[in-house]
Amino acid sequence: MNQPLHDLVSIIVIGHNGGKYLGGALSSAIGQTWPSTEVIYVDDGSTDDSIAIASGFNRIRILTQRQSGISAARNAGAHASAGDFLVFLDHDDLLELNAVESAMECFHANPAAAFVFGRARLIDTEGQPFRARFPVHPVDEPDLFLALLKGGNACHSICPPAVVTFRREKFLSSGGFRARFMPAEDYDLYLRISREHECCSYPQETVNYRIHHGNISKDVLNLLSACQRVISWHYESALPDPLVETAYRQGTQYWRRYWLGRLPVQAVQQIRNRQFKKFAYSLAAIFLKHPLSIWY
Repeated sequence: MNQPLHDLVSIIVIGHNGGKYLGGALSSAIGQTWPSTEVIYVDDGSTDDSIAIASGFNRIRILTQRQSGISAARNAGAHASAGDFLVFLDHDDLLELNAVESAMECFHANPAAAFVFGRARLIDTEGQPFRARFPVHPVDEPDLFLALLKGGNACHSICPPAVVTFRREKFLSSGGFRARFMPAEDYDLYLRISREHECCSYPQETVNYRIHHGNISKDVLNLLSACQRVISWHYESALPDPLVETAYRQGTQYWRRYWLGRLPVQAVQQIRNRQFKKFAYSLAAIFLKHPLSIWY
């Protein structure tokens, strides 16, 4: 390890009524093998015992705000941070103990990178790993911006946000997370940064991504709309370029096929959770938007 050990990395943990899992997330942030870290907990208007849980830890700065959404909370943590590098961890996920160290090794090997990203491991509500895994980052072309605009495995490999470590300067100059693209505000950010700067991946699994019924990623139609808005904005704001136009068309087709193909899975989960009104909405969407997905 030749990366300067004095480089401070700010781990920003975001929570809203996440007391059930928050202690684990904070412990994983504090326990990093990288010797120079700070941990900031940003509470987004919780009404449970989240602040009390965070207060029980040493070495944690606590910021509170009225409930303003995850984008505002992440941006607030970034502006309050002192580190040269940033990691954003949701309250229900866990960092591997060498997550920061692995990211800093990648920065050392790629000193021009604006952000670097590893891989995630899926875990259940009890913290046990699933057999299913996120794919290894398979970008076939050197342009990450085009690969992300097309959708596909490049996008899934950069999920959840905690797999990414940002240079703070590049994050702030980009404008940070933009709430109007929720819940695909991270996708928008990656496109904005990769369009202007080098970004790199590495193969280590650095984050345990918890899957449970409260995940925002289960809202299929909302995510489809958000992904379409993101790629449309980036296509319309780009200079005329046949490669960008081709990538945009591929991305439009990909996200529609990907999310609508998951409508039946969402509907089954809603029945299991006795969310009958949501199930009726999903069922109507299946027949109106993508009836062939019922066979899936």
